[in-house]
Amino acid sequence: MGGNGTWFLAYMHPERFAAIIPMSAPANPWWATRLATVPTLVFHGTEDAEVPLRDSQEMVEALKARGGDVTFRRPVPGSRGQ
Repeated sequence: MGGNGTWFLAYMHPERFAAIIPMSAPANPWWATRLATVPTLVFHGTEDAEVPLRDSQEMVEALKARGGDVTFRRPVPGSRGQ
């Protein structure tokens, strides 16, 4: 399911989650309206060749704009998060 599933399930059922931790996955910024109540820790490797870093940055910005409790972590190159 991965990060996409994390975003989607939390969007569909935000009341069921105490928090979410999606990793390197795009999400629809419109979902931030429903996800702003769910504490979120987003990880995205800076050298991800599959999913652009900007995808996660846009979602983080959308959550912050709606007052969401969101933290964004970008593992350094060569770390296990890459």
